[in-house]
Amino acid sequence: MPPGKGFAFVNFDTNEGAKKAMTELNGKECNGNALRFDLAKPKGDGGGDGPVLEDTKGLSSYLDEDNVDRAVKLRGLPFKTTVASILSFVKENSEGLEYLEDKNVVQEVKDGKATGFALLFLKDEEDAEKALDLDHKEIGTRWIGVSAAEMR
Repeated sequence: MPPGKGFAFVNFDTNEGAKKAMTELNGKECNGNALRFDLAKPKGDGGGDGPVLEDTKGLSSYLDEDNVDRAVKLRGLPFKTTVASILSFVKENSEGLEYLEDKNVVQEVKDGKATGFALLFLKDEEDAEKALDLDHKEIGTRWIGVSAAEMR
């Protein structure tokens, strides 16, 4: 969990233990804040195999005149794709882009689900051109599209 988010996930051995904690600790004070407990909900498909993603704004809202020339848009990503798997895909399929980190990727999320779109921010226009070579490469079981990002 990123520091300072103000939440945590706790796994209990039994449902009874989780319900007891909710009943006894909900509303109690901890470090000046009231505790609030909720039961975790499965991801949209009911799989529950990962954290629910936080919704993002539309991808074009992340672009401005200073970064649009060094950004590429990825589309057609598998819905279970993560930022880590996007980075792994880019690093494995292109030379010179090994410096990329989580902060270089914005994955579009709506209603807690990945939409299959992402932006990749690169060091400069030259690296953005290199990233365009990823177009029609396979990630997971899908062929993705990669194009220059455009402001709307």
